[in-house]
Amino acid sequence: MKGQLRMGENMKILVIGNGFDRQHGLSTNYGDFLDFCKAVTNVRAGGKIEITRDDIERAGILNSKDVLLAEEFYKLMNSFWIKLFLDREAILKPNWINFETEIENTVKNILNEYNRTSSNGEYEKIEIPAPYNRFVSAPVSEIKDLFDYLRDELAKLSRALEIYLDTVVDKELENSEAKIPAIVELKPDKLLSFNYTRTYFERYDSSVEYDYIHGKADIRKGNKDCNLIIGFDDYYQGKIPTLELVPFEKYYQRIVHKTGAKYTKWLEDKNINREIYFYGHSMTPADGDILKQLIGAPNTKTFIYYRKDYEKDRAEMIQNLAVVLTPAELIKITGGDEPSLQFVPI
Repeated sequence: MKGQLRMGENMKILVIGNGFDRQHGLSTNYGDFLDFCKAVTNVRAGGKIEITRDDIERAGILNSKDVLLAEEFYKLMNSFWIKLFLDREAILKPNWINFETEIENTVKNILNEYNRTSSNGEYEKIEIPAPYNRFVSAPVSEIKDLFDYLRDELAKLSRALEIYLDTVVDKELENSEAKIPAIVELKPDKLLSFNYTRTYFERYDSSVEYDYIHGKADIRKGNKDCNLIIGFDDYYQGKIPTLELVPFEKYYQRIVHKTGAKYTKWLEDKNINREIYFYGHSMTPADGDILKQLIGAPNTKTFIYYRKDYEKDRAEMIQNLAVVLTPAELIKITGGDEPSLQFVPI
């Protein structure tokens, strides 16, 4: 771990999202994960659908790691969320955020349906609404039972993703030597990772002080200790949180899984000038609570990297930041001769 900064010095914080892993050639999109789930299921079933040799070889990586681990992964394929996602893969595969949006839409749609059919504020015995009922494999008779079931099934999704990342993607990382020149030159003091992988430590600096805000993939922990955060964040704006939805929200999961908030300590010292660099994060409102704290910290300048000639990516990030911060605040920090937030093409 690097030494403490003295008054007047600059603290460099690097914040990475999934685009960081993708730039290193790693298959970390949710679509890649779904393809792997389908390949493993297909290989187990004796090849009922056509898949490529690459699919078979990737599925074999899991078997070569540990027979019991492979068996665990195969059983997880029967979970509610994986069955739902595979059914909707054409919609979900393009973007990482689509998984979490689908989780949000699903639990809210189900809750809204029961709110609509309940009488006098009391829930009657339930029937799981279509199209979700065909993915439920356990008896549920009350609303609490159903949402407890969906929460437990979400834990199975997290564990399946952890196994995939720490076997297949880890193998890709071992076989890759890719580096990003701008990150090599940056040499940050702190690393805030929204990812689950160890890419930065393997490619750049294993001694940097880090915060895995959404958990870290490590198959050695076992299924009960998986701490990967998958969910969404609501904007309550003074409203009371909805009890049934809380377990699916990221802030709750971060507290339960003890992923911490070390980054908040990095923002406290008002005598230190901070430079915060974002790479591979779309600035999505799903992480808005953390983004606002980082960008709004005192004595802080923010630099958002984007790929040169990919102005569409920059436009999307501006759109997301307008939701996270408000348009007025975004105009304020990006305008003038010395803006505190800048987009940097690399």
